[in-house]
Amino acid sequence: MKRIVCRQLPQLFLLCVVIFLTGCFSSTVSLHGVGLKKVDHRLTGVWFTSKQFHTQIYLHIVIDHEKNMRLIRVASPVSNRGERIQLDDFYIFPTKINNVYYMNLEFGNQDGDKKAYARKYWFVKYQLTSPTVLKIWALRHSAIVRGIQAGHISGKAWLNGKQKRISLHSTREELVKWLANTKGAVDWGVPQTYKRLNKASYREY
Repeated sequence: MKRIVCRQLPQLFLLCVVIFLTGCFSSTVSLHGVGLKKVDHRLTGVWFTSKQFHTQIYLHIVIDHEKNMRLIRVASPVSNRGERIQLDDFYIFPTKINNVYYMNLEFGNQDGDKKAYARKYWFVKYQLTSPTVLKIWALRHSAIVRGIQAGHISGKAWLNGKQKRISLHSTREELVKWLANTKGAVDWGVPQTYKRLNKASYREY
């Protein structure tokens, strides 16, 4: 029987790789702006992508009773050899900038404890190419490094073993200006495609 483990990922790297198959970065600010609680009702429901590392990935996106958008990732092993089903729960903040949609994922201090580590964010670009197809692009590690080296954004990049890490501490305005000049596949790479299994009304949550 498969065991179920519910957790908040201790390392942002794992989410970056397993959900979006990309390198990892964190930002001290998000793109959605302070105090804004926007939602994108088009995202609600259950999304599925093909097998990754012998695991089926589901994204369950809901709007809770406080009108927060949340992404629950379910990683279900394909085999039935006692592997664990993993659940990860994150707040997300959709943002539209210059007609481009971004999804901000919040990490840290999610339990409201002010003594916990500070909130950090990771953002991706997304597009619903049809009511049943969601595409998500993640920034290439090399694109962020070039932005830092050119002085367009502030941050540092380093290696943690074989893991590429980046920490950004630019202002929201700096990030928005830099993102406006990023270019297609050169900076964003190949999108991860998810197909909708069902659509949920936010009134259900």
